[in-house]
Amino acid sequence: MNKKVFAFFTATVTSKLTVHKLRGSINGPADLPEKNTASIQGSTGKQYLREDHIPSIAYKNIEDAYQAMDNGTVEAIVYDSPVLRFYESKEGNGKVKTKGQVFQKESYAVALADNSKFEESINYALLQIRSSGIHDKLYSKWFGS
Repeated sequence: MNKKVFAFFTATVTSKLTVHKLRGSINGPADLPEKNTASIQGSTGKQYLREDHIPSIAYKNIEDAYQAMDNGTVEAIVYDSPVLRFYESKEGNGKVKTKGQVFQKESYAVALADNSKFEESINYALLQIRSSGIHDKLYSKWFGS
């Protein structure tokens, strides 16, 4: 079955911010070579660290990286912004802070089978969410301002 990708949800979603413990001294990517840094295997965050010759530990999933930060194995995590911001606003609230600029913007999409009867209604719903301001409210609720 052929798949087709369509409908950018947020046009571009920022990715690869750094999250670190509040007591740390990380202000952005320039500080990472001196820190124990983590990312996720196969992620664009890991690719960024490798290309910039920043030593890092690659974890299988983000939960393992969070655990490594909690137990002091790593001081920073480089990964997708929405995932890190959600953690910062929920479980990591008061413990971690996202820092630094966005290293790269990436798009998220919805994949459907060719000729899906849902394509038009999904596109319309995404457009409505975006144009009505609901997207911004949801973003603030789940990822912080």
